[in-house]
Amino acid sequence: MYKLAILIYLVFCVMYTTFSIVNKRKNGLFKSIIITFFPVLGIILVLVLFHSFGQKHSKEQNSQVHSTLELGTNLVNVASELNYVPIRDALLLNDNRTKRRLLIHCLKENAVPDPIILQMALENEDSETSHYAATAIMEMKRKLQNSIQIFSARMHRHPDDMSITFEYADTINDFLQSGFLDEKTKQKYQGIYSALLEKILDDEKRTNQHFIDKINLELEQKNYQKAKLYSNRFKEEYPLDEMAYLLAMKLQFSLNNQTELKKVLKELKERPIYLSEFGLSIVRYWT
Repeated sequence: MYKLAILIYLVFCVMYTTFSIVNKRKNGLFKSIIITFFPVLGIILVLVLFHSFGQKHSKEQNSQVHSTLELGTNLVNVASELNYVPIRDALLLNDNRTKRRLLIHCLKENAVPDPIILQMALENEDSETSHYAATAIMEMKRKLQNSIQIFSARMHRHPDDMSITFEYADTINDFLQSGFLDEKTKQKYQGIYSALLEKILDDEKRTNQHFIDKINLELEQKNYQKAKLYSNRFKEEYPLDEMAYLLAMKLQFSLNNQTELKKVLKELKERPIYLSEFGLSIVRYWT
């Protein structure tokens, strides 16, 4: 009878140890050692020590419970994840379950406007994470297209209202920057954006960014005459903006005109312009 009891207890210890390791229970191995080497007494020690510790830990964590988001029967502190860990890092470092929870939360709260993040999630090895990302992309495109339709209708009714023109251009640019467009759709909206930029660049509220967008757009479409026209205007209106010269160099590089490129570079060096790290890298490359 005594031997049978020992055998049953040993079987129990083996099963408990296996269960703890497979399920990665907290302090599982330590508990197993106590239970194995202190028959019966070990079970009592584990219950007393770890139960009391668990109650203390629970009280310490109680203040954080109200900031957690419940998804089904699971809890995840999404507010903490979003506030203290960049979403991009979370998608790289966290387990698949956490990634899904973050994306679901972002879908509900519209917290993932960055197409780069969505692209990362779309290419994730976890199929559910990819599914949530695809849903987010479709929702983002739907909202942008709805906004485009609204502003298009407003511009048709108020063609001289520049505030609408500026907002419409920003929406079109957001749509183009989303990165999830086929070539035909991209060219269509590039044409619309180009026309809007020409109108904006004749308005007194134009900024250097509008010149940058316009020149880059014309260069991408290989409209070099227009790119040159707006490049010259950019330098005239913003003589101390490094981008005016860097884009002029980009234009000459596209035209394979090394002589003119070096002239623009010389002009940039002679100007009292504070160069950014990016600007310095370009100058050093061509010097």
